Amino acid sequence: MFFWSREDSQTILSSYLNPNKNTVSLWSHNCHIACQDALTMDSNSQIGGLNPDRTPKTVEIDEFHFFKRKNNVGRIIDAQCVFGMIESGTRKGLLFSVPDRTADTLLCMISDHVLPGTIIISDKWRYYVALRDVPDYTDLTVNHSLNFVSSDDPMVHTKNIENLWLHVKRRFKIQYGTTRDMLDGFLCETMYKSLYADKPKRLNRFLISLAETFQLN
Repeated sequence: MFFWSREDSQTILSSYLNPNKNTVSLWSHNCHIACQDALTMDSNSQIGGLNPDRTPKTVEIDEFHFFKRKNNVGRIIDAQCVFGMIESGTRKGLLFSVPDRTADTLLCMISDHVLPGTIIISDKWRYYVALRDVPDYTDLTVNHSLNFVSSDDPMVHTKNIENLWLHVKRRFKIQYGTTRDMLDGFLCETMYKSLYADKPKRLNRFLISLAETFQLN
């Protein structure tokens, strides 16, 4: 758990402990389950909404692709889309693997996990245009082909979600990737570690999460 909380690579873990591969796989799976349960029990499955003074909170959204495979002309022909959202000013965020990038799918994820009254900042992507027709949210956009900050208002940006993607890619590299069937667990673990960024406190919190998930009868 100490190595897990520090986000050490499997190479470092093996150099100290020389664990059996099956043991590593089992514990990795258990860690994923504990992270998923903790995020649910801590009421972190919904973000945004209103502040105590009734001003709207801001949530940045974006998508990313894993397992990209290109054909002989460079077009991506096989990739898993991951949809991310993060609340500005906090570390609360969510990551989901989704079957497609259609407006219906993304709007469903937003309505399930973003509270009414939220200001949502997104890329000027055609499927996000549908947000303008949803009365519960205020939609603001940034043109990612130019920058990650609005030229009209520097407070309108997607820096937080871009930093989250950098964190995801860093963890993906440290643990030498993941498989499609383990992706959801990897995403939950990533958000858990982002939420509990202080590593000593993260270890203590994770031990509590493990105890809550795997209670002894």
